[in-house]
Amino acid sequence: MTEPLCDEPNAEQECETCLKKALEIDDANIDALQCLGNLRMLRQKDDEALFLLKKVVEIFDRATGDQAASKTKQQAMVQIQLPSTEFRMQTARFLTELE
Repeated sequence: MTEPLCDEPNAEQECETCLKKALEIDDANIDALQCLGNLRMLRQKDDEALFLLKKVVEIFDRATGDQAASKTKQQAMVQIQLPSTEFRMQTARFLTELE
């Protein structure tokens, strides 16, 4: 990995273990999905990374679509908690790198 704390022994394995536990608790955790996708990219497992990152987008699209079904899109966007712009841009950057 390329993060500063990744020089520690077993850092990647510990990271993967924690992310998998987070997804066992909530399989729609977009933060854990994005991080695991990034880890897969770093390990050059691009197909797995692409699957995970597309799942992030699907979860977000589904959430906004469900809210918008009964309300205007603007009202729906206010009611759900949007991921930060930084998070969305990072996901887009990862997807761009993979495609």
